[in-house]
Amino acid sequence: MIRIALLGISIGWLFVAACAHLPPTVDGPRPQHQTLIIALDGIPYALVKKMKDEGHFAGFQPPSKAISTFPSTTTSALGAMFRPVGADQPLGYDREYYSREKKKVANVFSTLFHDSPTEFKNFFDYYRKSPFQKFWIYAAPGMSGRRDLEYIRTLVRKRPARRYYLTYIGGTDGAGHVLGEKRIRRWLIFMDRFLQKMRVDYVKQYGRELEIVLFSDHGFYYITKPNAVSKVGLTQKLRRLGLTFSNNLKHPGHVIAIEWGNISGANFYAESAYVPEISEIIARLDGVDLVTYPLEEKIKILAYRGDHGESAEISCDSGRLRCRYHPLSGDPLRYAGVLDKLRRAGRLDRNGFASSKDWFEETKDLEYPDALYRLHDAFFTLVQNPASILMSTKRDYEYGDVLTRVGAWLHGGLKGTHGGLFQESSDAVLMTTDAERRFPSALRYDQVMSEILNGDLQAFKRMKGL
Repeated sequence: MIRIALLGISIGWLFVAACAHLPPTVDGPRPQHQTLIIALDGIPYALVKKMKDEGHFAGFQPPSKAISTFPSTTTSALGAMFRPVGADQPLGYDREYYSREKKKVANVFSTLFHDSPTEFKNFFDYYRKSPFQKFWIYAAPGMSGRRDLEYIRTLVRKRPARRYYLTYIGGTDGAGHVLGEKRIRRWLIFMDRFLQKMRVDYVKQYGRELEIVLFSDHGFYYITKPNAVSKVGLTQKLRRLGLTFSNNLKHPGHVIAIEWGNISGANFYAESAYVPEISEIIARLDGVDLVTYPLEEKIKILAYRGDHGESAEISCDSGRLRCRYHPLSGDPLRYAGVLDKLRRAGRLDRNGFASSKDWFEETKDLEYPDALYRLHDAFFTLVQNPASILMSTKRDYEYGDVLTRVGAWLHGGLKGTHGGLFQESSDAVLMTTDAERRFPSALRYDQVMSEILNGDLQAFKRMKGL
């Protein structure tokens, strides 16, 4: 995340970092229909919807809301979005992760030595892969985004045989974190004009349209200088239990915190016997909104609103086709109205389960959209090394390390966050220039690629040699 931009690297490496991976030229006939797919890191649905209503993105159809994963991070989201076309489960929720096999934290550089052909980043025709290439996403987000657009235009020109071009722009996330909403709006206006001209030039040269699809991996919450959840306070409370933070679980008293930059969440690992008590401690911290952890085949949710503790359990079947929300004390997800509506409509069975489709439709616009499906995925199928505990902060808070805060301070302080379960972090966007396509008004992250490819997942797999 942002901390990559703070690594002490030489000037020579910085020049290398500016050059992202561009595939070699491959000659061949240009297909009759070509689609340029651009993944924008950290662009929220609400912002694009507002800009569209103001007259921007005139060449695009109305945007759709794509509910992202929880955690709402790039690695989690893109890994799950590409799951229908054969992507591996990510090793963790972010590039830094805890390896349950090795019982220790694997840092961002360890991913350089893990390069499966079906890892999500290898599905892209253009992507900034290495930490050095990603440096500019946070050090100079506007510049890196403009360079990415130039590379993408070159890719379309030099790789004529592609039916689909799958590309990525990461500077939009960096701009959100360190520059804020006004600057990201300006950059999106620049991108819109760039893409409009690119399409006009394509028509002039080839006599037909180049379709463009934009989608984002997760949402974003813009805020000036969010408050920090105190890691010092958490450390002190854990010590009273004889627990201490570490980068490994080779001792029963060790606890691991994986911090996804300074954003609105974190994941923790600990011996299972300590998990309920650690979760209670985290849930009581100022700025923490929700804490969740698996309890056998269920998921426990904790929240403290004032001094009042609330809890609930989530259950889903193995395919997440049907799920249950069972409040134990209070209503941490604020789904009481949904439960009542489903019950009155006869859509809850005798055990309190309703279809995942019903849960999605009734919660997609609520404070914690589609939380049952997303939380169950997060602990059981989203990544190879699932957390012992997942935490989501309140909107105006972030959790992370001091080093990242110092780096953001050099840009004037943090200007926004993502990662949490709440709506602004969760609501990604999807839209197309194709006048004959109509995406659903709202959809799940694992439906995005099927919609983009119009259901022809096999054609994409063949193109990627899968």
